[in-house]
Amino acid sequence: MPSSSYQTIRQAMEDLAQVHTTYQGHHRELCVHEIGIGPKGNEQILAYQFGGTSSKGLASAMDEKDRWRCLDIALMQDIAVVAGPWHTGTNRGPGNYCIEITDLVIHP
Repeated sequence: MPSSSYQTIRQAMEDLAQVHTTYQGHHRELCVHEIGIGPKGNEQILAYQFGGTSSKGLASAMDEKDRWRCLDIALMQDIAVVAGPWHTGTNRGPGNYCIEITDLVIHP
């Protein structure tokens, strides 16, 4: 049975809504493109980070190719679904190495 966080994020994907969260001490503003199970059996997402920060600095100052994130859902805190424009990159992230079993993929 998927966690409540997984279900919330999955619904946000279906609605093309943004997901705002805290991850590794950084506020992140994301559009989630893929959700599923990672190689270690954990719930995982592939997301495009368009706002907030990471260990590399402000997302808005990063090159587009560096904005893709593989995140472990269990480590996400204060998850909020936010209405707003959908963001994506012209390159579709680092591939599928972080999700072994895909549940849902969004290609807007």
